[in-house]
Amino acid sequence: MKLISSLPLKISASLMLASGLLMAPVMTAGLLAAPAPVFLEAPQPLGDAPELNFDNESFDIDKPILRINGRDWSVRELQYLVGTRRLAGVSVPPVQIGTLRGDDLAHVGRLLGAHEYMAHRAKEAGLSLNEEQEERLRGIIRQYAETILYKEEVLDKAPEPTEAEIQAVYDGDRETRYKVREEMRLMHIYTSTYLPYKVAEGDTLESIALEIGGNEALADRILSNETKRPRSETLVNDEGEELVPRALVVGEELLVPTEGEKADAARNRIKEAAQAIADGADFREIAEKYSEAERPGRPWVIRPTEQDRPIREEIHEAFFSLEDGEVSEPIRTPHGFQIIKRVSYTPSGYRELDEELSSTIATNLQNEKLTTVSQEFIQGLFKRDGYVEIHEAALEADEFTDADVLVTIGSTDITRGELNQAAQGRLPSPLTAEGLKEMLPTLRPSLIAAINHFMDAEGYFERDRIKMLEAAIRESFLAETHLERNSEEMTRVSDEAISQFYEENPLDYERPERFELYSARLALIGEGDDAEARTISALASRLSNVRSLEDFKELSDELAATANRNQRAGGFLGNVERRNLQSAQLDAASEITVPGVTEVYFFRGNAEALWVESHTPAGMTPLEEVAEDIREKLMTEGKVEAKEEMILNAARHSKVEVLGN
Repeated sequence: MKLISSLPLKISASLMLASGLLMAPVMTAGLLAAPAPVFLEAPQPLGDAPELNFDNESFDIDKPILRINGRDWSVRELQYLVGTRRLAGVSVPPVQIGTLRGDDLAHVGRLLGAHEYMAHRAKEAGLSLNEEQEERLRGIIRQYAETILYKEEVLDKAPEPTEAEIQAVYDGDRETRYKVREEMRLMHIYTSTYLPYKVAEGDTLESIALEIGGNEALADRILSNETKRPRSETLVNDEGEELVPRALVVGEELLVPTEGEKADAARNRIKEAAQAIADGADFREIAEKYSEAERPGRPWVIRPTEQDRPIREEIHEAFFSLEDGEVSEPIRTPHGFQIIKRVSYTPSGYRELDEELSSTIATNLQNEKLTTVSQEFIQGLFKRDGYVEIHEAALEADEFTDADVLVTIGSTDITRGELNQAAQGRLPSPLTAEGLKEMLPTLRPSLIAAINHFMDAEGYFERDRIKMLEAAIRESFLAETHLERNSEEMTRVSDEAISQFYEENPLDYERPERFELYSARLALIGEGDDAEARTISALASRLSNVRSLEDFKELSDELAATANRNQRAGGFLGNVERRNLQSAQLDAASEITVPGVTEVYFFRGNAEALWVESHTPAGMTPLEEVAEDIREKLMTEGKVEAKEEMILNAARHSKVEVLGN
């Protein structure tokens, strides 16, 4: 089975529900029988971490490509190893492991082998997996077993689409999906020879054309500014009847064509644009500077058969006189001047059944076949003898609860509540045995249980490859335990190191000036020149009885409730940096002894006073306040470095052979 490296393995909708979710403990907790790794007794040089190169060629996901310490691994299995092992100095997404070649693959193999060596050392030290790691191990191996199940029961049984099937799909969809419309793709620069005009009393199209355009014959080319269509056009109603053109309305905005000298401004502008392009300027930039089109510099797509008006002959001729990428000379049209750049042309016809389209159709066909085979497999599970036991007594009981077991699949009991939740509360009532049997293949709990039972019954977890991968993932977790314990022992952070880090990173520990503030506000009382002073005096009077922060908070809440104002309890503003205070607030807060209440001032339509609970001047946060944070930071960094060093040292004991992709 060939897969492109950048594409994940396609999983059908039914089996995807189960993938990664089957976590039931089905394996023994001890290390399963698997080939023991064979290490190099004399360490060999590892070399610096390479800049990995990923090849885009396809690969066989189940072909062994790498031998690590005497064990052969396929791409599928290596993806799980890369996903569970820390690699020092390189980054390899699991999906790309099959695209590594030669020395790059060998280097990654030695790093993977390092974990087997460290797991060996961990077992010598008496380390073992904890419950969380055991649970993760079971989940990973069950997920791996599901991919094998899917390959054997679905992928291998869904035939690849034939050329005849691909051709048949193409022929059937040719008219509806693969018909190609004629398209002219171009960019243009447009300068208008029209002038805006607002209709006055007594105007006619002829008088406007003569006065503004200089030629009465231009009347039929005057446009409505609203529709950009000729103002003299005959209108048609919903029944298709021609109507007399409506009369001009005073104030109506028109666009009036000009000729001769009156068009010189547009002519000169297009000449400047043409010269700039001839001098090597970028067409799009010149279009954005000179063009009066609605979207200057944007590509323009013309579909001749879909135009409600035919493309102008002069534009049509200019376009087809150019090759892709060429630019025309200035063109005169009834609306002004244009320069066009031909981008590309697609004639009408049908898309060919080329390699790319064939591949797309084949993928869609294959997915349809995979879905069909997957559904047949799932349906077949529920028809196997001894797989499903319906508890009819629980179904037929007059009284029932969510805890009632309605069905047993293998060794898994499934309750009414679990089924109802999976059916999003839409279990039929009454629920019959036949009705439940029809629903089971579509419900998640029963689907998972059936696949679980199938893998157990068919001995998936007794297979040598699955046992070997289980042993390897166990080694991954043991190695991680070894790394964690030893990196902590190797990393020591002295007080001198903490002090040095503090001194070398002063910006990290700068402390801005801060005030812990509470606010009491009284809305403006009345109107007039003395309203502000009257409001300030009223708040100051209310504050005269404030002796503590609790008094201040009580007053603030009372004033807020009276004014129907939303604020934090007690008027709490927070521990506010100096730069976030308004000047009036800062002046008031800076002039008092902390803690205490400020003078009343007028601010944003209110009389306001602040209770300043604390004031922290700007400066450096004392070392003793941040020492533990620095210690933790340095400890974390030191442990990372120690782990990298241990992996590299262990990798020198790895015996690796590239078997080929």
